[in-house]
Amino acid sequence: MHCVFIGLAIGGIGPDGSLRRMKKAELANQEARRQRVAPGNAADQMDRVVNQIIRALRSGRPAELPGLGIIQPGKRWVFHPEKRKQ
Repeated sequence: MHCVFIGLAIGGIGPDGSLRRMKKAELANQEARRQRVAPGNAADQMDRVVNQIIRALRSGRPAELPGLGIIQPGKRWVFHPEKRKQ
């Protein structure tokens, strides 16, 4: 899934490839089209991913977002973007 969830902010990949803020429904619709599934199924999948990330962070484990980076737990959760290969 091409999305980033940090706290309550939801970001998605825009048409130009840039990261931008999106509403959950907009992101679910985008993912539904990309995966060729119903929007409700995409929204359910997003909810499961977010819950897994939050559960990991609250238990003190980092949450890895493949291709994007790692969210480190702590007093404040910190996102460390993955270094891009050139």
